[in-house]
Amino acid sequence: MTYTITETQPPVTVTQTQPPSTPTITVTKTVTQPPATIDQAPETEPETIPEKKPVEVDGLDPEFLPIYPESVRIDYSSHMVNETDEKHYTVYVSPASTQAISDYYVMQLGSLGWHVEVFMDYTIQAVKAGQSLQIFNYTTSTYPGHTQYAIEW
Repeated sequence: MTYTITETQPPVTVTQTQPPSTPTITVTKTVTQPPATIDQAPETEPETIPEKKPVEVDGLDPEFLPIYPESVRIDYSSHMVNETDEKHYTVYVSPASTQAISDYYVMQLGSLGWHVEVFMDYTIQAVKAGQSLQIFNYTTSTYPGHTQYAIEW
């Protein structure tokens, strides 16, 4: 899109007069100025980056513990600790705050008879009848406005 600004100015008259000792000669010159223009680049819409949506992956959730509502499992891994014990690590993303997720799991674990400890960084450690688990909460730049947390059991 081009914008044109037109300035209409009256003709300019320039008069030169010789000193009085010589005959007077008057020169008149008329100048008309062309219109001024300002060019503007075509308007374009600002580029928007689409919000990245979490995608559910295959894996296991702890059978003994309800998962925070609206959470999406985004990663899962497991490994054998010894010949009979397997350790699971599941990562979730939720639109809830770190505090809300921490409070939820402290309440759930406590109501299920787990001994629960909470640390300043919202890490939760819990034990019950020889079982143990940890929950790690942290913010994520991959999913803005979401909290990412992992449960290891």
